Amino acid sequence: GRAFGWARRQGLLRRADNPLRGIEKPPGPRLGEPVRPEQDLTKPEAERLLVWTREHQRLNFALFATAIFTGLRQGELLRLRWPDVDLDAGRLLVRLSKTGIGRVVPIDRPLCAILAEWRKVPAVVGQQVWHTDEGLVFGKPTGKPRWQTTVSKHFRRACEGAGVRRVRFHD
Repeated sequence: GRAFGWARRQGLLRRADNPLRGIEKPPGPRLGEPVRPEQDLTKPEAERLLVWTREHQRLNFALFATAIFTGLRQGELLRLRWPDVDLDAGRLLVRLSKTGIGRVVPIDRPLCAILAEWRKVPAVVGQQVWHTDEGLVFGKPTGKPRWQTTVSKHFRRACEGAGVRRVRFHD
């Protein structure tokens, strides 16, 4: 790179010198191979996680199910608003993604049913408003966004509770 070019111009390296000669390439995936395929949940693991979450962390069930069925990043899920969810057409509109480009994500009938059930959660929990027509799908009861670190912590606990190996929530 630039450092080698500078060293050559300064006369510190000859054109024929290769400063990397003799260094062995570290073991790892080849170009095009997944970097960490072990980080994906298997279908049985995902099923166990969802069964456990539905029983023990009901307020995270729809969030984790949407993550598993769509592959959306955590930030995309936590910014998702109800007007961007079309259960009749079976699609979600992701307005802001990590790439800065929005996209439409298809959702299947089982996930539509989960989201429809989640949508029916009472509009008021205690003195706090939960879902509003314009509100976040997976926000706090106050309508404010949830913290990604808190969601990740709940996800780790759900994995442990379901007996699933530890994986990262896709961010």
